[in-house]
Amino acid sequence: MNALQGTAYESVAKSPPVAVVESDGRRRKLGGKVTIGLGRGDLFKHTVAGAGGHGDPFERDPAMVAWDALEGYISLQAARDQYGVALKGDFSVDEAQTAWLRQRTKAQSPSTATSTA
Repeated sequence: MNALQGTAYESVAKSPPVAVVESDGRRRKLGGKVTIGLGRGDLFKHTVAGAGGHGDPFERDPAMVAWDALEGYISLQAARDQYGVALKGDFSVDEAQTAWLRQRTKAQSPSTATSTA
């Protein structure tokens, strides 16, 4: 778990920030700048918009993506979808699957298509 013990934290690129509280089996979305009390067993989940970063996420070192997932900064699914890195259950990089994911994404990217103009 990351530094925010007892919380669920995930950064999702291209998504607006969302805060949700689950209490007594009910789930409610919070607006901005609110103060609430949390009781034992309540869940607070804050999904934040992904930061701009630097460079193409599909060119990021897979070992660094694995470290981010191990530390709880991103989920295994985010590693796969947002960075093209396939991680095993022990957070080690599946090199063959990662190469395939990145090649497939590169082939589907409009920026890699050749111009006919």
